[in-house]
Amino acid sequence: MGVASGDREKDFTALGISKQESGPLFKENFEILDRLLKEDQPTIHSHAGLIDGTDMRLIPKPVSSIPTMVTGFSNQSINWIARNGDGWLQYPRSIIQQAQLIKDYRALTEVHAPGDFKPFSQSLFINLLENPDEMPVPIPLGYSVGRNRLVDLLHQFQAIGVNHLAFVLYFSKRPGLRS
Repeated sequence: MGVASGDREKDFTALGISKQESGPLFKENFEILDRLLKEDQPTIHSHAGLIDGTDMRLIPKPVSSIPTMVTGFSNQSINWIARNGDGWLQYPRSIIQQAQLIKDYRALTEVHAPGDFKPFSQSLFINLLENPDEMPVPIPLGYSVGRNRLVDLLHQFQAIGVNHLAFVLYFSKRPGLRS
């Protein structure tokens, strides 16, 4: 389950909080959600009140723990994310920047949870071009690219340690297939 603090001013305005307040609130609420998902019938006292776990059940009951993955930085340090998240959902950056971020994240996860796999995931906006060999051209948070060069990009992301990549077709200009 991906969780975030919000990253747009409208997010904070809608919730009636400042961006500065969002970090501590995210941390507290992340811990509450994590306990609700991982503990059997927890009783939790928080700023929002009391959660009496004896009256709560996840239906259907999960077969295993539901992982919580931090989205972006959520106004937390990379150290906190590596220690507390079950994985990390990040936004696209250049291959070089993302490689360094993943390297730092992996080093910290190994410190906080030696041997545990904590995936690194990211989104990627794509506009898939007609010409399969069209080289990547940057667009906001991704690329306009031909399918063969997209496969090359996917290999690059895999090589730097991206475990899951979610395509976002927001900027896609090609029509979908019609049945």
